[in-house]
Amino acid sequence: MYDVMKAMAARESVRTFQEGPLSPNQVRVISTEANRIMATGGPFAQGISLRLISGETLGPKATFGVVRHAPAYILGSCSGTREALVDLGFGLEQLVLFITALGFGTCWIAGTYRPGDFARFMPGEEGSRLAAVTPVGLKKNQKTLVDRTFKILSGASRRLSFKQWVFTGDFDTPYDEETYGGIFSEVLEGVSRAPSGRNGQPWRLLLEEDRARVHFYVAKSATRYLDIGIAMAHFELGAEALGITGGLEVEKHPPRGPYEYILSYRY
Repeated sequence: MYDVMKAMAARESVRTFQEGPLSPNQVRVISTEANRIMATGGPFAQGISLRLISGETLGPKATFGVVRHAPAYILGSCSGTREALVDLGFGLEQLVLFITALGFGTCWIAGTYRPGDFARFMPGEEGSRLAAVTPVGLKKNQKTLVDRTFKILSGASRRLSFKQWVFTGDFDTPYDEETYGGIFSEVLEGVSRAPSGRNGQPWRLLLEEDRARVHFYVAKSATRYLDIGIAMAHFELGAEALGITGGLEVEKHPPRGPYEYILSYRY
């Protein structure tokens, strides 16, 4: 098992890669982990597909010039329902962290790619649509203008502290680190490192006052369902790594303002 917390801290968005293909062994290791994640399933038990493909025949136009020299890509597809998108975010981020631990770079590109260029790699998946893509490869240390521009546009340096999106009892009572603190705050720190569209961190976590459950809410949007799945992956993997016993489960809770309930973590 790799060091999950270290992988969360190390993960960054990489768009420019060293030239050269992945080795057959690297392809085998990544594909094996992708198959394990698909077999395990997500919190909603929706079928997802994580397909590793060669980037050799895909030029920069496939990602509108945003990604360069990627030797491989992971294609994430699902039915497109709310639950399936959550599961896809949950599963693909697990694979991203695993790949990060291997020393490779990745980058969630949910919008800046041409679906038609990737569709030929997804034969026979009726009822499934491509919903997310990440390149995979060794990071090129010299940053390009595109890299610098996207870092500014994504707001990577403006990521919120978890104290701004974690609440206790209701959304009017901010999280009190002195009350919970310790290991639980380490889990939340891991969630704060989860990627999201424009680093908007659209999730809200609501802790029960008895500390028995954490409820996950998210702003209503199809792309945000991927984001909340990513955040939940960071939460569950971080909790497991730090010895917290619990698990994700679905309950029924009404929306709170612009945020809709997704599921809960009981510990």
